[in-house]
Formats: sequence, C-alpha cells, structure tokens
Amino acid sequence: MVSVLLIWVYLFITTFFCGAAFFCILSGKERSDTSLKLLQPEDHCFFGIMLSTVYAQIFSLFYKVGLAADILLLILTAAAVFFLIRSGRLKSSLFGFPSGRKKRLSAAALICFLVLIVSYGTSRGYFHYDSNLYHGQSIRWIEEFGVVKGLALLHVRLGYNSSSFALSALYSFSFLGIRSFHTVQGFLALLLLIKCLRVFHIFSDKEIRISDFARLGGFYYIFNVYDELVAPASDYFTMIAFIFCMIKALDIYEQCEKDKSLCSEESYVFPALLCVFIPTLKLSAAPAVILILVPVYMLIKNKKAQRLLFYAGLSLIISLPLFIRNYLLSGRLLYPSTALDLFDPAWKVPAGVTNLDAEFIAAFGKGYNYAEAAHYPFSQWFPHWLSTLGKSDLIIVIICLTSILILPLSIALRKAFKVLHMIELTAISAFLFWLIASPLVRYGMGFLLLLPPLMFGDLADILIKKSPKSRSVGSLIRRCFPVLLILFLSYKCFATVKYICSCLDAPYYLLQRDYDDFDCYTVDIDGLDVYMPLEGNQTGYYCFPGTPEMVEGLHLAGDDLKEGFILR
Repeated sequence: MVSVLLIWVYLFITTFFCGAAFFCILSGKERSDTSLKLLQPEDHCFFGIMLSTVYAQIFSLFYKVGLAADILLLILTAAAVFFLIRSGRLKSSLFGFPSGRKKRLSAAALICFLVLIVSYGTSRGYFHYDSNLYHGQSIRWIEEFGVVKGLALLHVRLGYNSSSFALSALYSFSFLGIRSFHTVQGFLALLLLIKCLRVFHIFSDKEIRISDFARLGGFYYIFNVYDELVAPASDYFTMIAFIFCMIKALDIYEQCEKDKSLCSEESYVFPALLCVFIPTLKLSAAPAVILILVPVYMLIKNKKAQRLLFYAGLSLIISLPLFIRNYLLSGRLLYPSTALDLFDPAWKVPAGVTNLDAEFIAAFGKGYNYAEAAHYPFSQWFPHWLSTLGKSDLIIVIICLTSILILPLSIALRKAFKVLHMIELTAISAFLFWLIASPLVRYGMGFLLLLPPLMFGDLADILIKKSPKSRSVGSLIRRCFPVLLILFLSYKCFATVKYICSCLDAPYYLLQRDYDDFDCYTVDIDGLDVYMPLEGNQTGYYCFPGTPEMVEGLHLAGDDLKEGFILR
C-alpha cells in the first residue's frame, strides 16, 4: 500500500503539471483563462495521463520504457512547472478546488481519505485472469525491449497492443529491481471517484444536473471493480476513461448553457481529445470518437480552418503510435483484424490466424466457446446470450435498450439537436457497438452503467425545467434524488467496508500484491528459452518470455531478440 501511495505522488506530479501546462499552451494566451474555468485539477491529471501514454508509446518505438524514460519525463515535468510559474497560470490551474480555508481543509481531508481507501484496493484484491495470461507479459516486453517486431507470432494476444500497457510500463519502476508495480489503474479510479464526488454540490446550490445522474454510473463502476483494481487490465483503463470523458463533456455542456461566453469550440477540446485517446486503450471503444464532431462542427461553422488542421494533427499524434506499434507487433495496422491490410512484412501474422482470433473473441463475448459462433445470425446468438446473463446484468441490459428511446423524445421536447444529444449519441453508439461486436459484460460494463442514468437524467432534467404540467414531478425528483444518492452510496460503502475488513490480514501494507506465479517448462527457439505453462494457458509476468502454445515454424529474425520473430 505504501508503494502505491509513493508511486501515486509521482503520478500526480508528472500528470498534473504536464497536463495543465500543455492545455494552457494548447488553448493559447487569449483563451487559456476562459478554458481553465471549465477544468478541475483531476481534469489536468487525466489530460496528463493521455500525454504520458502517448509519450510512453513513442519512447517504446526506440528504446525500452524504463529508467531513461522516467528521467526524461521528470525533465519534461520540470519544464512544465517552470512554464506555469513563469506564465502565472499555476494558480488558475487549480480552479475547481474550493475557495476559503475551511472548505479547502475539508476538501483536502476528503481527498486524503479517498486516496487511502482506493490505494488499499489497489494494493490487494483479485487478479484479472487476462493479466496473468498476457497483460503482464505485454508490460514486461515494453519494460525490457520497447516494441518487438512479430511479437504477436509468439503469442497472438501480445498483438492486442493496448496503449495502457505502455503507460503501466512507464510507472512500473521495474528498473528498481523490486518488482513491476501496477498502480495506474487505481490512480485513474481515484480521479473518476473525485470527479463523481462533485455530485455533492446538490446540497449547497440545490440544483440537480444531468451530469449528476451520470456520476451515479461512475460510482457504480468504481464500486464494482474496487476489488480488482490491483490488476493492470485494459478493460478498466478503457471504461474509467470513457465514463470520465462523458461526465466531463456533460459538465462543460451544462456550464456553457449557464454562461454562453464559455461556449466555443475550445470548450470541448478536452473531452474531444480524450475521445481520440480512448480507442487506443481498446479498439472496441472506437465509437467514442463520435464526440469529436462537436468541436469539428463549431470550427467549420466559425471558418477556423487553421485551428481545425491543428487539432487534426494533434489527434493524429495521439492515435498514430498505436498504429505504428500494431504494425511492428503483428504486421497489421489493426489487430486482430485484416482490415487496412496495406503491408506485407516478414513478421506479419497470417490472415487465417488473425481471423480465427477475431472470431473467437466475438464468439466468446456472445457466450460460446468456439469460433464458428461468431457467424451466427442475431436471431440465434442474441437469445442465447441473454440466457447466459445473471439477473442483475439482464435487467441493466434491458434498461439500456429502453433508455435509447429517450434520445428522440429529448430532441423533440427540447426542440433542437444540442451538444447534449451528441454526448448521448456517443454513449448509445458505444453501447450498441459493444452489443453487436462482442458483448461480454466485462468488456462493456462502463457503457452499461453510464447509459441509463445519462438518458433518464436527461428526461428528469426536462421534467424539472421544461414542462409546466409536470412541476410536481420535477419537485419530486429534486426531493428524491439526494435521498436516493445517500441510500445508494451508503449501501455500496457498506459492501466495500465489508470487503476491506475481509482482507485486513493480507500482507500488502508495504508492497502491492505481485503477479501470480505459475509452473512452466521451457522450449527452445533458436537458442532462446521460452516458457510454456504446465497446466492451462497462463504464464504470468515472471515466466518470461512466455506463450501458451508454440507456433510451428516460429524463429528469431536475427541474433538479437530485439529484432523480433518471423515465420519460416
């Protein structure tokens, strides 16, 4: 737990200052003060997380992500601090932190309490199966070699290439020789929790917003995965980032509705860039990019072609490292997919293997254990999939499908298509894409938990503000929401406290729980010892390099492992 806290201090320093400085530079001198009014400290940290991830991916293209990467990151952070102090924007970067000594002390005390609670969950818990299957191996390859050509030939899942693995490697401190720490997913959960706790404004300003309903989904997700935050799973990175981004977009929309002077294309740059970043964590979150249409439309409408090209270039910088790494790892720009099949390098994963891998993922998500099921028609697999769901998951799915109908109703009642509806369309598209592609609940839990409160929050907002005939309903919502919020949080907190008490004896107060160990044997590939599990398909982090099965014809491309693998 102490190790988690120490790494989080480093995480906060590097992400907050780099995020705040970059956003100030991005906004420009004339717009930065206005733009910063729309951001809170946790937003700067999240923006910094995005920058650190892009940085780690680019660094991995040239060298291993270890001590040298962290030294350069510290130099960049020092430059960011110098810029903020010199430009006088450090204080404005803290906008959103309460004013007044008593409020600041109360907020600081609450944050410290949250840090302890979330770090406790990040230090122990249940390890995600895939983290011992390939997440740990992916992170270690980045720590020791950066990117290696043809790595997906050794183990197809090493070609999945979530940008979260590069981020985890950057903050793993494996170069210390103690162990490879995995704390970033917990830090992201902390940022989302802080963002969600801003819901308590309802007790001071007596106003209920749509974003407050969406925050319920954020709370629900964090409580759901609290006992698994110890695992560096790409699903958690993706879902937390998506929920955070949607809540922030709602916050900006509501602030712009209250103060029209804040509303411009610059206002939505922050969530738009995050939406470009989110699919690099997991390609299944690709519909998140729909939200970038908001600032794009505004820029085109206001005839700001240069600014549009600038943000297009920035989006390319955020996403391009993913495609380059994909190409180097698997020989394909998108893996596991044969789309955009533009190159034919020696380390390319065969089309048959790629398609089989993609089919199995789709079939597994639909409740089958064989690849052929990926081609079943909707009328066949959908009823089967519903039958595999637990009662609570089934209810949530039904509510999600029902809530989609609120979108056309909201457009009709508000008599215009607003930015709010684009946010809702993004959430709906993400949910539907998950449902059709590979609807394993774990893959899309964030979509499931965000969509209903977002859509019904929109309906509640209409009932409160728009319809004279339903003032009594609006009044009822105002009175009931705070009560339901307290009851919901009390119930979830009680369950979390029970879990916390159940693992008090676990020896993780100093060092975080490590990756699991597995019994493996070695096979020889051109003089290289490769580990294979005696049972199952997990090799963990320490049996390195590891693979669940040996591919026929696999060879080293050269004398140096850095040169990668090829098939002969």
